[in-house]
Amino acid sequence: MLYDLFRRFIFYISITGLSVAIFYWLDFKVDGASAGSVFFYVAIFSGLIQAANIAIFSKISDIHGIKNIGVWAKWRLESRIELRRKAALFRSLVGVSAAVITGILSGWMRSLGPCEVSFLVLGIASAISAIAILINLLTVYEFFYLSKLETDLRIRSNESEIREKNLKTMKGKSESESDGD
Repeated sequence: MLYDLFRRFIFYISITGLSVAIFYWLDFKVDGASAGSVFFYVAIFSGLIQAANIAIFSKISDIHGIKNIGVWAKWRLESRIELRRKAALFRSLVGVSAAVITGILSGWMRSLGPCEVSFLVLGIASAISAIAILINLLTVYEFFYLSKLETDLRIRSNESEIREKNLKTMKGKSESESDGD
């Protein structure tokens, strides 16, 4: 777990450094009011999408409630769901933090008004926004994956219930036929 955190930290720092370098080399100039408005909307959008992680937690709970999926499928599900729950929590924390930091930087940029924003602040805000958007895309993919998994498991559960009913019906008929002879 500590190794994963370290790896993610290095990834985020690399993205931030690359973004700052790009704004430095491009010598991009923008006034604070305009940049502040753009990053404000990115922060709001990112923060709202992070609410989807709550839906992922409820989807995981829904999956746990499915009956008759078989021992092997249940074991695989249990081993993977805990990892997904932890990943969703981490994504939620990083996504909300990125949205808050982007909002703070947006406010600071707006306070500059017509003055230019430095390449360092633009690079940091852009990198954090890119990270928040990446987290949002991962959240949407995870929700899609869990929805598909839940659908597949429910279909499997329904098929299992139908098989059990058919077996009971067949056993009931064969017992009544043997009783009649």
